[in-house]
This record gives sequence, structure tokens and C-alpha cells, in this order.
Amino acid sequence: MTCCDPQGSAPNRRANDSLYRYIILTIALGVLIFSFSLRLAWGNAGNSVALELHLDPTTMGAFVSAFYAGYIAANAASGFIVDRIGAQKTICIALIPFAVFTALFGLIQGPAEGLILQGLMGLSAGAYFSATTKVLAAWFKISQRGLAFGILGTASSISVIIANAAFPLVIAAFSWRTLYLLAWSSCPHPGGCVPMPPP
Repeated sequence: MTCCDPQGSAPNRRANDSLYRYIILTIALGVLIFSFSLRLAWGNAGNSVALELHLDPTTMGAFVSAFYAGYIAANAASGFIVDRIGAQKTICIALIPFAVFTALFGLIQGPAEGLILQGLMGLSAGAYFSATTKVLAAWFKISQRGLAFGILGTASSISVIIANAAFPLVIAAFSWRTLYLLAWSSCPHPGGCVPMPPP
């Protein structure tokens, strides 16, 4: 750095910006993997939940419908919210409630509680897509967005691998309740709230 360039040379600033934008991409990917993975938990835990709580197939289907009703509503509103308060705040506001609602699902004693929590999980999970895509659009030039969004798009497939490989092991070793309770400890709290100023 020099007296005429207190922030360092232009190449150094560009290198730092390039590094930081890929840190942002990694955080966005982690947020989506966290969200998608827990969304898939029901596929592994549903039978165990049904056996313990004596749920019929109709009620099990209602759990899924409750989640996606909340998810659709959140997706429809989240773009507006992101434009008003910013992507970082939206992620932080939604991330921790999603972890809390998911963990609380591990404590349910009946279908009514489960339906309510599934709806709340869907509401808090639906905000991430618009927020993460807006972050990437701000940090990556048009010529770089194909790679960035391609990497972000792997989140759903990575989540399927995680859910199908790890979740059955957790349920077999402990219980379906443990799987949902672990949501809180696995929530990427610091990552979701890392500063994301525009480049």
C-alpha cells in the first residue's frame, strides 16, 4: 500500500474481491444445502414418525402439504422482502427460525403440532432462493454468473446425497427426533449472517 493508494493496489483489490465473492458463493451454497437437506428429512423419517405417533397415510401427506403451502407463500413474498431489506438480512431473519422450527418438530407429540410446525418450516425455508440469487447477481459479473449459478444449482443434488447417506444412519443410531433436533446445531449461524455488502 502507498500514501496515494491507502486501500492497496488495484490488482490486490481485485484479487481480494475475487476471493470474497467465492466466499459469498460458498456461504450461499451452504445455506441452500442446509435448507434442502432438512426439507428431505421427512422422506427418511416419515415412517418412523408415523409408527410412533400412529399417523395414517392421509395425515403423513398433510404434513408434506403443510410444508409446501408455507414454502410457496414464502417464495412468493420473499422476493419483495429481499428487495426491501436486502439479501443478508433476509437470510439471517429466516435461517434461525427455520432451524428452531425444525428442531421443535423433533419434540411433537401429535399431528396438530406437526402440521403447524411443518407450515412454519416451509415459511422460513422459502426465503433462501431469492436471497441467494440476488447476492450472486450482485457479486458476479454477467460473464461469471454461469459458473456461479451452476455451482449454486448443485445444492439440491448435494442435499439428496447428504439426506440419503446420513439421515438413515442418524435415525438408526438414535431416533427420528434426534435427526430433527440436530437441525439447531447444524444451522450455519455465522455463515448466514456474514456481511454481504455489494462489491
